Amino acid sequence: MVNEGLLSKHHFEGEVVHTGDHPPVFRWGVPADSCPAMGAGMLLTAADGKISPSNGSGAIVGVLDEPFEAGDASLKYLAHGTVKLAMLKVSGGDAPDASALAALEAAGIYPV
Repeated sequence: MVNEGLLSKHHFEGEVVHTGDHPPVFRWGVPADSCPAMGAGMLLTAADGKISPSNGSGAIVGVLDEPFEAGDASLKYLAHGTVKLAMLKVSGGDAPDASALAALEAAGIYPV
């Protein structure tokens, strides 16, 4: 008897946002129904138990660690640790401002 199935999906191409400066803590979340495709480094918020890109305001729950394709059932994000500052962005592709970076640090994620 052969059992086959998909346990997880990993993207090996491209760069991830976490660094080795601090052991990363990852979580997997359910994306919001209208969640667009996103590249690594997007700041994330949560509402009603679903994850979506941050517009720079509100409580930040993490940073997308690897690319996300619209329609995927889950996304992997860094919930605690250090991230590459140059890769961080908010919805629209802009770099986060000082208040978004402060919210990121308050969430336990430190840009280096």
